[in-house]
Amino acid sequence: MNDTTRSDLERELLTFIHDSESGDPHDIYRRIREVDPVFWSPRLNAWLVTGYDHVSALTMDPIWSSSTFSSEDMPPGTLSRGPGFCQMDMMPQRNDDPVHGQLRKLTLRLFNGKAAEQRRPQMRQIAADVLEGIEPGVEFDFLSQVTYRIALLLACDIIGLPPSDIPQLREWVERYTRMHGATVTEADQASADAMFTEFGEYVDAVIAGRDGAGDDRRDAIDAFRIARAAGDIEQDVMVANVFNIMFGSHETTANLLGNGLYKLLEEREQWALLASDPDSYAPGAVEEVLRYCSPSTNLLARYPLEDAELGGHTIKKGQRVMGCLVAADRDPAQFPDPDRFDITRKPNRHIAFGKGRHLCLGAPFARVEAQEVFTELVRRFPNLELAEPVSFNQSWTLRGFTRLMLRVPLASEARVGAGV
Repeated sequence: MNDTTRSDLERELLTFIHDSESGDPHDIYRRIREVDPVFWSPRLNAWLVTGYDHVSALTMDPIWSSSTFSSEDMPPGTLSRGPGFCQMDMMPQRNDDPVHGQLRKLTLRLFNGKAAEQRRPQMRQIAADVLEGIEPGVEFDFLSQVTYRIALLLACDIIGLPPSDIPQLREWVERYTRMHGATVTEADQASADAMFTEFGEYVDAVIAGRDGAGDDRRDAIDAFRIARAAGDIEQDVMVANVFNIMFGSHETTANLLGNGLYKLLEEREQWALLASDPDSYAPGAVEEVLRYCSPSTNLLARYPLEDAELGGHTIKKGQRVMGCLVAADRDPAQFPDPDRFDITRKPNRHIAFGKGRHLCLGAPFARVEAQEVFTELVRRFPNLELAEPVSFNQSWTLRGFTRLMLRVPLASEARVGAGV
């Protein structure tokens, strides 16, 4: 492949990054992978990794650091970023061991597979309660009226925050989400800086309001409160990690539900198959949604701690490497007919949650929550329809819709298996 063609691909990639709402990323990722699954982009000053085996390697070998401070662009001994970015750098996904392991250990008991299964009835009830308000014949936004409410109700319970505060929590998440756009303005940075200050004051008020009676609550607030009191973590670290749990339990899960429902309704035969036996097909449907249209696209940033080999290339110490999860999950070397959406796909070894020591902490919860929401939806509203075309948000890293308008047909017009 000549340099002109590589330059054309890079130009297309940059166009997509800065106008993410305009289209699907998979075509450009596929063509980049066919040229080179470990693709150097001078304009991004980073390697874009799109091959399944290559992305997997980034997750398993400790030579690949997750810490921003391992980057060649981070001057030693300085904080060259604003407070909002610095708070992000205190989250476990941006740290190596031993800090990474210490932060995960604080809340691991809250997020393991057993804990997720124990909460399955609660997730089912939350979904049922929220969906109870959907009226046939009336258009509604699935994101604002359903997914965000379900995700935040559960997140509040796990963290230990009052559900009455959901509107404010949602506003803080929206401000933080803007930090994941293709470009971050000074206003976005200032808003995120202020948000973390506000959220820190809020968390302190929640802790103070417990009057010493929270030790037996066994929620995330208590885990971090106890660790802070013992001197195991600093205040800023506590605030950053409580917020990280809220964001992961909320924004990415809400987009997972929205992306997945859209695809299921678009592929009406798959929706009908799910409706025929939700208990049997919901787990496979969730795994295929994760593979096919995961909300997390390019979050796997890594920096080699020394010169390293990947895909026949020498990656210099500190160079930025971007593992493209959604591209890896469409690699035909791992997934036959990768662009076909099939809820019965087996095996389905997707890496939407990452792998290895940085496997997404909330993965068991996201799986169970999505299974319960899709099951409740298809049982209540088998004739659910898309009400209008969709547009994507303007974020290269968090893939989702700006809104998802749906409609449940009236009984007089409902048709099982109706098209969209």
